[in-house]
Amino acid sequence: MRRIFLKASLLSIFLVISFAQAPAAPPGGEEYMEIEKIVPGMKGYGLTVFEGTKPERFEIEVLGVLKNVWPKGDIILIRAEHPMLSKANIISGMSGSPIYIEEKLAGALAFSWYFSKEPIAGVTPIHEMLRLTEDEKGGKQPKAARRRWPQGKPIARVLLRGGLKVDRRTSPVEGIGLGREAKGFSLEPLATPVAVSGFSKNTLALLERNLGPLGLIFTQGEAGAPAAEAAEIAKEPALEPGAVVCIKFMEGDLDMSGVGTVTAKIDEGVLCFGHSFLGEGSVDLPMALGVIHSTIPRQDRSFKLFSPLKTVGRFTQDQRTGLLGRMGEAAKMVPAALEVKSETSEETYDLKVIDHPLMTPWLLGSAVYNVLSAQREVPYENTLSYELNLALENRDPIIWKDTYAGPGSDFGVALDVGALVDILLNNPFGEVKITGVDFSAVVLQRQESAVIESVEVEKREVEPGEVLKVKVRLRPYKGEAVEREAEIKVPDDAAPGKRMLTVSDFATSEMLDVSEAPGRYQPQDLERLLEILREEMKPRDLVVRLSGVKAGLVISGKELPRLPGSVFHIMSYPRKTGVSTAFESVKDEEETLWVLYGYHRIPIEVVKKPTK
Repeated sequence: MRRIFLKASLLSIFLVISFAQAPAAPPGGEEYMEIEKIVPGMKGYGLTVFEGTKPERFEIEVLGVLKNVWPKGDIILIRAEHPMLSKANIISGMSGSPIYIEEKLAGALAFSWYFSKEPIAGVTPIHEMLRLTEDEKGGKQPKAARRRWPQGKPIARVLLRGGLKVDRRTSPVEGIGLGREAKGFSLEPLATPVAVSGFSKNTLALLERNLGPLGLIFTQGEAGAPAAEAAEIAKEPALEPGAVVCIKFMEGDLDMSGVGTVTAKIDEGVLCFGHSFLGEGSVDLPMALGVIHSTIPRQDRSFKLFSPLKTVGRFTQDQRTGLLGRMGEAAKMVPAALEVKSETSEETYDLKVIDHPLMTPWLLGSAVYNVLSAQREVPYENTLSYELNLALENRDPIIWKDTYAGPGSDFGVALDVGALVDILLNNPFGEVKITGVDFSAVVLQRQESAVIESVEVEKREVEPGEVLKVKVRLRPYKGEAVEREAEIKVPDDAAPGKRMLTVSDFATSEMLDVSEAPGRYQPQDLERLLEILREEMKPRDLVVRLSGVKAGLVISGKELPRLPGSVFHIMSYPRKTGVSTAFESVKDEEETLWVLYGYHRIPIEVVKKPTK
């Protein structure tokens, strides 16, 4: 049951990370401002980069402290003053900007309101952010629940209905969630600007539509800064409080990074962001320097236009109060090689993507969608064949091959890629590590598809052991109708009764398989899931099937087909759950020249042979 592990939304790709940190503080708790001592009217300052790489000072005044915004979590409310803020308001990309009161670090600027007329912001207290180091010392934190796998339903059936949808997460703060741009009355985490390089306008639009609700702003950027800016940042202290910090999602021929601000430097660690990225707990994400090209003022949400620079470490914690990074450590990334051939050209792309259960499916899916139309749009009339090879750690690879024909082929292929990666990384049975991705596609500027136009049988009553002849009329795209003949043999031991003869494309036949034996496609362990994913897809096959000629059972995912009637009767009333019926159909598959679409059915009756 293979390709229809397709995911409806997945296309688009990814999310971003805004980081922040604050001034390097000398040892001693007295340099941190205790929230109990903060009162309205107190003044201080913050640090952030508006252009280039040097942090600039902006003034702040305390408006109050919001208590218990989340369980045992407070927010300091401030008003900021700076010529840039007077026209741009609080800016996306400022997440993590350190805030000082009485020369003591009070916290990280992290929240604001959309469409606010004044630069008023929420600050995450520094003492709450310091718990990130305690979480890291306490060992690996459990991952946040990313997926609700269906309980009591076959996983395959849910996937057939359009895929496991990516969680559109909300912040841990009550009321800080999705549809942020539509609310306006709730204090929201600042959106994270995401710079992409090598992506088309169509891919950007898909990313914005699908991942924008996560609080990401997608902008076209450079994979690296101009030489002058790169030389300038080389003279700067690495990741000082208020400096630009980036998280890299993808690098190579395609580049994607998010931006934030450094809050504080603690030994070889840096605190950033002031709010979670995805709240995944322990993470392994590349941390890089960055440069701000310009600040773009907007009425709804202003943002920083930036480019990532040198990678200097990795993020290890993603919690409610921010991100924790470690200098000098390297994050593991997944290498990917993408190749697209057409009748006139050939393009190859080498890149690396982060190893992240929620982001990696989106990143790979969007990269595939992007490269399929990198040089030119996929023609309206097309045939697109692809092969996807996922190398797995300590396991045999997963290889998918499939063919699409007609409009939307590039979108369908991208969804296939994202769906497969999503299922593997977020399965409920065991950890799966993807160590490499190889994708190749061939795009033809002609549509090799056909619809099943009509079906005819020579008779409606058949006996056990008899061969039923079926005529099928196919209509190729912009072509003349073609007649095909097929045969299907009724089993010798078929019981009398009404049956259904169906003629369909391969994908529809797989859906019928699921409806006949749902337990067969409800894996109980990782090995069975991988077995399902490895099943071959045959998009050019014409499938003739006679339904329900023999009954069997599926017990805990293991199939017992074609049971004798007495055995079936006894075992179908078990003393424990996990047993389901599985009706077996007789099938005949024949390969054609076209990618087929269509489904027809004719009632057939199996009658007893006359006694002699």
